[in-house]
Amino acid sequence: MSKRIPRLRTESSLSLKVGHWFEAQATGWGLVVLPLVLGALLTAALLKWFSG
Repeated sequence: MSKRIPRLRTESSLSLKVGHWFEAQATGWGLVVLPLVLGALLTAALLKWFSG
């Protein structure tokens, strides 16, 4: 009888810290979401900068 080896399931996670400049950790779908979050933060910063 063969035993099945349990597979480790990797959960998706995203950790983002912007203060003291930038730190990000992502796994799973967090790798896809990370550039989207950074793009949104950059867009918001640029809109604030140019709007005065």
